Amino acid sequence: MLVAGVLAVLATAACGSDEPGGKAGRDLLDRLSPVGTPTATVVDLARVRKELGLPADFGGATGSREAAQQRFDSIVAMAYPIWSTPLKSAVRDAVDLGRVSAVANNGVGRQAVTVLATGQKLGEITAALKAGGYTEDNGVWRAPAGNRVTAAAAVGGGDGFLVTGADAATVRSTARGEGTGFKGRVRELIDQLDAPAAAAVDYPSGCVDAAAVADDIAGQKGRIMLIVPGASTDRVRTGEIQSFTVDTSKVEGDKVTVTLTHARAEITPLQFVGGERSVTEVYGC
Repeated sequence: MLVAGVLAVLATAACGSDEPGGKAGRDLLDRLSPVGTPTATVVDLARVRKELGLPADFGGATGSREAAQQRFDSIVAMAYPIWSTPLKSAVRDAVDLGRVSAVANNGVGRQAVTVLATGQKLGEITAALKAGGYTEDNGVWRAPAGNRVTAAAAVGGGDGFLVTGADAATVRSTARGEGTGFKGRVRELIDQLDAPAAAAVDYPSGCVDAAAVADDIAGQKGRIMLIVPGASTDRVRTGEIQSFTVDTSKVEGDKVTVTLTHARAEITPLQFVGGERSVTEVYGC
């Protein structure tokens, strides 16, 4: 059974969040466990919608040319990979994104999962999954043979939340509240950024020990925070770097903080952690 405290957290998240810093989104990290290189992405969709001037129940508009809607879709996809797949997905069809208030995931790979805080009834979702060929297996709904969307291979959930992922056992344990939660540097950096959408990674090797990125939404601004032993201002890149412009940089001990502006609505600074970009584009190792 799920502990009452976790249920309370998820119920709060499912109702939307007006809390500073999107705490409802960050609380989802308590349900996840680090896998491989500790990485997490958290998006407070209630706050993102508000910052973008979108309706409180906006559920995405894939393919839209409207800037705010493009921003929304690009941010959602970083935490909820099913959203961006061009393949047909029964999970994407079953989940009403307009009723999702926060999303978090713990990276990529077979053991990675995504948790959504939602006001949608689990029975409504599972009925749609069943119609799409999913079958129930000890509390987890498994995709039918031939499923090509890895992140939608298994689905679990409970009161106010949904879990999706590639591995049924991992989805099941996450839904049961058996995850260890993020308690280390990744969680600390995301909390420090206090942003509508943020991602962080704790690297096992390399010149950068850890990195975190915030999409601050307003003004198409973002921040990158790096932990670099012996950080040097001389290594911080300036000017334009492929659709992003470095506005300011600051080095305090081992911490490097960079502010960015991006020129295109369909991209997000979250790409620098867990996406197609690398923080070494900002800090030269």
